[in-house]
Amino acid sequence: MTDIEKSKIFANVIFEFDRILTGTRRAALQNILLEHGAKAFENEKRHGHADHATHYITNRNKKYVSAQYQVTPNWVTAAVRNGFVHEPQYYYPDPTKFFSGIVVTTFGIPERDREAIFGATMALGGQYREGLSSDVTHLVCLAPEGDVYEQALKIQNDGHLKIVLPHWFDECFKLRRLVREDIFLFPDPLYLHPPATTTTTTEMAASKLSSSNNSSVRENNEYAATELTRSDSNISAETNQTNVPKTITLDTKDKSSHLGDSPQVHPLPKMEQLEQMTPMEKLFEGDSIYLHSDIGISPEFRTCLVQQLEKAGATIKQDYDELDDSQGSAAIAIFKHRNSDLFMQACKEGKTVASMMWLTNSLRRGRIESPLRTLWDFPSPRGGIPGMENMMVTVTGYEAEARTLIFQLCTMVGLRWTPNLESNTTHLICSKRGSAKYKVGRLRNCNIVNHIWLEECYQQWECKSVADERYTYFPSNDILQNLVGKTPLLPTELERWYDKLTWPAMTPYIPAYMLCKSTNVLSSGSESPVLLGARRPRKAALDANSQLHDVMIPDMNKYQEEEKRTNTGSSTGRTKQKRVSSDLSSPPVKRAKTSDQRSESPPISVSMQSVLPSETKKRQKRPSFEEDESTTDDDDEGMNKQVEQQVSSQENITQGFSSRISSIATTNVELSNDEVKAIRKLGSKIVNDIRQANILIVPNRILRTPKFLCAVNLGIDIVNTQWLKDSIEKQAWCNPMDYQVDDKEAEEKYGFRLEASLHSARQAIRSNINKKKNGIWLEGYDVCLVQTGSSVLKEVVETAGGNIIPIPKTKDKHDKVLALANKDNRRKKVWDQLRQNGIKIYDQELVIVGSLRQQLALDEFILLKNKK
Repeated sequence: MTDIEKSKIFANVIFEFDRILTGTRRAALQNILLEHGAKAFENEKRHGHADHATHYITNRNKKYVSAQYQVTPNWVTAAVRNGFVHEPQYYYPDPTKFFSGIVVTTFGIPERDREAIFGATMALGGQYREGLSSDVTHLVCLAPEGDVYEQALKIQNDGHLKIVLPHWFDECFKLRRLVREDIFLFPDPLYLHPPATTTTTTEMAASKLSSSNNSSVRENNEYAATELTRSDSNISAETNQTNVPKTITLDTKDKSSHLGDSPQVHPLPKMEQLEQMTPMEKLFEGDSIYLHSDIGISPEFRTCLVQQLEKAGATIKQDYDELDDSQGSAAIAIFKHRNSDLFMQACKEGKTVASMMWLTNSLRRGRIESPLRTLWDFPSPRGGIPGMENMMVTVTGYEAEARTLIFQLCTMVGLRWTPNLESNTTHLICSKRGSAKYKVGRLRNCNIVNHIWLEECYQQWECKSVADERYTYFPSNDILQNLVGKTPLLPTELERWYDKLTWPAMTPYIPAYMLCKSTNVLSSGSESPVLLGARRPRKAALDANSQLHDVMIPDMNKYQEEEKRTNTGSSTGRTKQKRVSSDLSSPPVKRAKTSDQRSESPPISVSMQSVLPSETKKRQKRPSFEEDESTTDDDDEGMNKQVEQQVSSQENITQGFSSRISSIATTNVELSNDEVKAIRKLGSKIVNDIRQANILIVPNRILRTPKFLCAVNLGIDIVNTQWLKDSIEKQAWCNPMDYQVDDKEAEEKYGFRLEASLHSARQAIRSNINKKKNGIWLEGYDVCLVQTGSSVLKEVVETAGGNIIPIPKTKDKHDKVLALANKDNRRKKVWDQLRQNGIKIYDQELVIVGSLRQQLALDEFILLKNKK
């Protein structure tokens, strides 16, 4: 091929870029493409020469793309390097085809093994060649000898070719993952170096631990060396530094080149780490980013994050509707959970949907990856996987951030976990054989699996069988350690979450700290806080709130009784506060006793109390997430700092809501004296006026009480009673976002979503030009209340932005007057008078349901039109 022909290798290509690619990367690729004869789709479209692009360049699989082919950026660079263009099918951005872009040939490999390598390579998206052609990326051989090896070694020195053992392919095929290449590379593969072992001492330690009376295996140095380790000469620099805090640098790509393009995953950073994550380039140049309210970060953390994102070129939008992708930039929506209407809307509209960790991981990586490349970069479900609620998990062999990520994933699927091997442990997540935990786990008949089992359970949202051979395979050389977090999310699996009708089943959401429990255990002669697994709260107790719904009928008398009782109590300061307000509905209904009602036991939850040892069934302080060095197991070295860092990061995020919870209101909830005292001890007070409250506590169901409706109009956080119980237990305010009311039956009945309504109210209040701290959906309307006793709606109307007026007695123009009445209690004389005066009469449900929806539906609730 002549130089002129090489310069036109993209002559038939009309390219278009995915907006998620950074501006720097797009500019570099565009220069290469144009220089070698390609045409830009935007230019061709502008001149009417093309209806669609031929090649859409992206690092993610997009469902709706008009281009003929989707290819990764590697398709461009490989073509320039080789001097010709590969078929697009070998560069399709499918995360399961992790051999995309790889071209394999073999030397000195038996024919049968050679065919197996070629067949598997093709199945996983790669190509093969019979000889050492110019586009080969991997030469597979058994020994560093022969003419082909010498020829490949010269090419390898130029960086175009890697010479690997066939064992690399074997490991990739067994695990269905792109494993690290560095230990398989010639001329001196580390994989062939036998590791130093301590099998004998490990067996002795395991025997001693198994026969001891202590049911918790901690594998500390008191017993013996407890895992197989490689000799010092074979420990990679990355592994040797696992206990050293990692310096955050963004001027280079991920340093683990042996992992190919697989992106690195890191836990959420602490504030001081985030401050250091100054981007070296404009990663988000021109992109608009919306941070959903459910991410639950503190104002300080949010401010710092926004500053770093703006330095990276992003524009932060306060409202989802402000996201703009019309100028070739990406519209990015950040959520914590998948269970909101706005999340589903963003997915259906083709927005780039990602998690908070995707933002911080992108800043760390120094490049933009598809949010589907790892489990952590995409919002998680708000609940657990059915079938996992009664399991107990511990981990061995995984270190540092990998270990932290595995424990976090346990909480995301609803698994109870402990750092120690307890007598009731059902699953041991292991990276290698030989540790004391592994030996004792086998004696106790635990399910011993690698982390891929847990990640694929999350990926497919089902409790996978441990019979799959991939889950019980434990290769050496820290191969599994380097694969933590690298499982991709599958678009076909995620589509189920885009519509509530196809949502997978979920167990009730449990706060992370309730899936582990700190208590004091005597160890080495001193008491030290150790993490223990807590039993999951009884499912009946968790489901009771969402399953027991009261009949919603008006009862004005009970509301007025509550007003008199609470007013009297506040004047004397001695009367016990009772929250007996009813829904805005009629005759009272006897209610079954639910888990929301007060217990006579101390404010530690019954479900948590039942699993604590008898000597520790006293009131616990805030759970400690630190392990004493004397009680850590063999693979917990350096874990103290990792867990401490993770919890400090979480505390950073929770500082915001802790500081703003100063006044608490309740409705349909009765507080005990102990609970009132605990609230004061935490620095807050009980108020009766909902306008003065920061948060409203209710049973776990939608109510129609004035306080509930006003709270929605005012955008006040509404939480179920478990929030107060857990906060008292923890001795700190929990995140209200983790305790939202879950009452899908009522939401379906009234056609709204509480989370969306609260978000809408907050946005409206922030944008209210009159600077009034009221909702605005009734703004500009005068409202008159027709029925006797309907004055309880007065506050609801006012918090919605409306104005209460007496019943008009003149025939003035009343375009903005709403008369509210009870359709079942017609007052003929008043109704006729209103009609004569040109005023329409509406069912009082207009205000009740309107507050829930944050919308005015006049046509739906009209009772009597004005006289024509």
